[in-house]
Amino acid sequence: MVVCFCAATLFLFQTYWTLSEYFQYRTIIEMQLRFEAAPFPAATVCNLNAFKYSELIQYEEIKEGFDYWERVINARHMSDMLRQENKMKVDLRKKRTPLNFPIDEHELQGAVYQPVFVRCTCLNTEQCVPNRNPLEVNASVCMCFEDVTKGIIWPCYPTTVWTVKKCSGCSAISNTCSDPDHHNVTGETLPCLCQSISHHCMVHPKDEIKWWNPNNYTIFPATDPPTTIVTETEQAFGLSELKDKGAITTQTKENLIFLVAALPRDTRRNLSYTLNEFVLRCSFNSKDCNMERDFKLHVDPEYGNCYTFNFNDSVELKNSRAGPMYGLRLLLDVHQDDYMPTTEAAGVRIVVHEQDQEPFPDTFGYSAPTGFVSSFGLKTTKRRNPYKN
Repeated sequence: MVVCFCAATLFLFQTYWTLSEYFQYRTIIEMQLRFEAAPFPAATVCNLNAFKYSELIQYEEIKEGFDYWERVINARHMSDMLRQENKMKVDLRKKRTPLNFPIDEHELQGAVYQPVFVRCTCLNTEQCVPNRNPLEVNASVCMCFEDVTKGIIWPCYPTTVWTVKKCSGCSAISNTCSDPDHHNVTGETLPCLCQSISHHCMVHPKDEIKWWNPNNYTIFPATDPPTTIVTETEQAFGLSELKDKGAITTQTKENLIFLVAALPRDTRRNLSYTLNEFVLRCSFNSKDCNMERDFKLHVDPEYGNCYTFNFNDSVELKNSRAGPMYGLRLLLDVHQDDYMPTTEAAGVRIVVHEQDQEPFPDTFGYSAPTGFVSSFGLKTTKRRNPYKN
């Protein structure tokens, strides 16, 4: 009886201990750090500047588009400067007398002014913008302040707002005078030219007023102001109603895309960059790339010639280890000296995608600036059941 009781007690104790150990779910874990080859996706690289500026301006319609954009941007810039100048004048007049402001400020800046005739685009009777091409058909005649020490032509006003007057107290340094109709100045009088917008005056030159040419500064005789003509390009671009410089540039880029898209496909390719021009050095998994085998041309309407690495879905490229040293390494030349003036940043656009997917640089791309080492990493996450693979 005692033996049976002891045996039953030991059985129950052994059963309890076994079940307790089981329900603790103890496991033995063995950890090993292994580096496995990882499949590499496709990568498409583009230049932020789609086309070579020197090649684009060979087409007259495209060149007119760039010239029109430049005139509008300059006009908005001049308008901003004029507003800033008027604000500064108000602030200064609170501290100083109106008598000294026009002359003293120019003397402090070291400016020496003389009047010049310029071919301009006048937005209204209060502001004009000098044209880079003085013989442009749709330009008008204006008169500008030329700072002969710096070669700056600004501000400019229509010839109708200038009047010859007799001024006193003119500066022998800056050749500027106070408007006699707005300032009570006594002393020796000199012939001067005054405009009715900001009421600043300049000493009238003894000889005839010269014409300004931004290319070679030659003098040519005055002609009657031509009639302002709105060209087809200006009408098509539709920039006249826009005020923001960013909106003006974006609208211009869209119109230029349409103009380039109308050209033959081979011509568009030649306007952009070849693989050898764009990619200077390439390595993958610490080995040299085969430029002709590993890259494929992809023509994008906004970024021009782009090049896709690992495009062939029948070939699976793998990098032996993680990290930038074993991935795709590129040295790219963006040829910034031939950028279009509408391109707002220098650098490249990179898209990482599947081999069977179309790259969309504008929507899914990442920009990398020039002059820096940029690194892009990817992480693969295994999905839970029922997506075990």
